Amino acid sequence: MTKWALVICVVFILALGALLAFRYLNRPPSDDELLRGFYKHKESLEQLRDMALADVSIQALGKWGVQTSEGTFRRPDGGLPAGRYKTYLALLKDAEVSVLSRSAFDHSQINFVIWASGFAGDIAHVGICWRPSPPEHQVANLDEYYKTHPYDNQIDWVYRPIVDGWYLWTDLWTDRTR
Repeated sequence: MTKWALVICVVFILALGALLAFRYLNRPPSDDELLRGFYKHKESLEQLRDMALADVSIQALGKWGVQTSEGTFRRPDGGLPAGRYKTYLALLKDAEVSVLSRSAFDHSQINFVIWASGFAGDIAHVGICWRPSPPEHQVANLDEYYKTHPYDNQIDWVYRPIVDGWYLWTDLWTDRTR
């Protein structure tokens, strides 16, 4: 075997190993992990929910800035006072949430993204949300749902009830990451 063939084989094996490691190490959190996080950070999540319900123009918010119906703004723009933005960021950090967003279909639903994976528009999310009314597509356990339901473009989000309008949610409904 030539030197270049050996180098190509080694690079291929390393790349394949990295892809497999990413697939198996970047798994969504389990129901139990999400529930522990919810109860541990419930107070911060409730504060974030109340703030987001009061700030009706916010569509999404994270370390990157604020998205409103007017567009996406670098921090702390978007009509949000700097102090309020800093409060959001402190609560997001405390709750171990990467992004707070409002549902595009039901603006009263407040989403807290805990995990996301994917690329170029093919991104799966897992998180916690609050909504004033029960959603469709409820399941008893997200972990089991991933394993037992094949990919189906007809279903948007799947919810697992927690308590008092709080739900675990995902837009990942295949077993491709498990």
